[in-house]
Amino acid sequence: MQLSSIWSDGMIIQRGKLILLKGYARGNKVTVTFAGEVYQAAVEDNQCFEIQIPSMEAGGPYEIILYDGERSVISDVMIGDVWVLGGQSNMELPISRTMDVSGNDVKDAYNPEIRMFQVPKEYSFEGPRSTLKGGTWREVNKKNIMEFSAVGYFLAIQLYQKYQVPIGLIHAAIGGTPIEAWMSEETLHQIGEYETVLLRNKDSQRVSRIIEEDNNRITKWHVTMDSQDAGLQENKWFEENYNDKKYQNIVIPGMWKNTFLDGYKGSVWFRKEFMVPDEWLDQEVLLRLGAIIDGDETYVNGVLVGHTDYRYPPRKYLLPPNLLHKGMNQITLRVFSDAQPGGFMPGKKYGLELKEEVVSLEGLWNYKIGAPMKPLEIQTFFQYEPAGVFNGMISPLRDLGICGVTFYQGESNTKNPKGYADKFEHMIQDWRQVFNQGNIPFLYVQLANFTDGETEKLDENWELLRQEQEKVLRVANTAMVDAFDIGEYNDLHPQNKKELGRRLFVAARRLVFKEEVLEEANIKF
Repeated sequence: MQLSSIWSDGMIIQRGKLILLKGYARGNKVTVTFAGEVYQAAVEDNQCFEIQIPSMEAGGPYEIILYDGERSVISDVMIGDVWVLGGQSNMELPISRTMDVSGNDVKDAYNPEIRMFQVPKEYSFEGPRSTLKGGTWREVNKKNIMEFSAVGYFLAIQLYQKYQVPIGLIHAAIGGTPIEAWMSEETLHQIGEYETVLLRNKDSQRVSRIIEEDNNRITKWHVTMDSQDAGLQENKWFEENYNDKKYQNIVIPGMWKNTFLDGYKGSVWFRKEFMVPDEWLDQEVLLRLGAIIDGDETYVNGVLVGHTDYRYPPRKYLLPPNLLHKGMNQITLRVFSDAQPGGFMPGKKYGLELKEEVVSLEGLWNYKIGAPMKPLEIQTFFQYEPAGVFNGMISPLRDLGICGVTFYQGESNTKNPKGYADKFEHMIQDWRQVFNQGNIPFLYVQLANFTDGETEKLDENWELLRQEQEKVLRVANTAMVDAFDIGEYNDLHPQNKKELGRRLFVAARRLVFKEEVLEEANIKF
């Protein structure tokens, strides 16, 4: 028997709605036992079957036992409320990336009745898929919590505390995806702007060729940079006693614009000396290096202590005890910039921390060129292409009972915000058709403040996108949560997802559960 992978151990099923169990079987009849009842269905010629199970109240755990000539069991099934988490990276952002704000709220997290299913991150251009392959249900505990969507978790924990029913989160978000990627091919054809790209992407050989060419080009760029980097090939510039007298000076943090590194691509080495209190020497010390564009390898006293391959994750590297010593210590960064303007994002923390004590690393650093390179050509991300992730991630959820959708997306449409509201409205219609429950509640987030590190700037395109998002309130049974005031001008991924989850919870109380709630300026219906 073959079922979509969402029908697996630990599943949470939506309470109060018809349950449709669909799949493929080898026999001529399928029998299911669930909560003391027996259900049967004939298997069609194409091996498909569908069993309708009446709605159930919240509770569990249950077993679902299936027979089609063989016996299989889905265990630890709960009945509760199921939410779809859609969008791009701010919905995807895991708890692990928000610990500066979330740490105290999740350090002892344990709730086996809050569970998240990660929809496999797959796209399809051949057409809508009917089943998912891969993915598991995971409960909230110390082992799993760091991988949970932060927005989803902080919404779920408040829903659970209020209603005391199991909460299931179906996580279907991918960083960088524009709205078009989450729309159906049929709708995109109706809009009429996407015929060429939709047809082109149906050529699977072409897609595979481009992916291979991109991977080879990116690998070659990095291999060439490494092989030509004087700091790796000569005297190992990361070594503690390397003589850096020929280095130039630069202030960190700060972007490279209007410096000698303006427009530079390739690797650069940065070095700085510092001292720490003697009582730190046998302690685990946290090193913070803000946000670096694009990647870094970080050495302390000649020892590699951390590395990150792209710009967004906050650099937080734990130094082992006894790495630091009395007197002067040395930190060395090997940074590469491939396509975007490089630099060290201002307004972030750059320093060492032990409990409440801080040793700042801000100020004058020495730097030296490692290997100049030509800019790396932009990669084709096919998960961003129209209809791809709708076909691969949303369509397989067809007829699944849910409580509602929460959606956080828009950053990738800010380059061309005009007409976003119309596309978003079409997308909502597409998703509602998939779930086949009428006008399911749709909660969405209006973009947070972000100016890529420029304090005196208001990005006009981002503001236009926000205006487009507000227009979507014309769609029935929707609510918009404004995140502008909890944004961070220097971080595309603001950390305060706890407050955002609270606002979504308030919106859900009114939109889904029809409760009277106090009006808030940042929640609109």
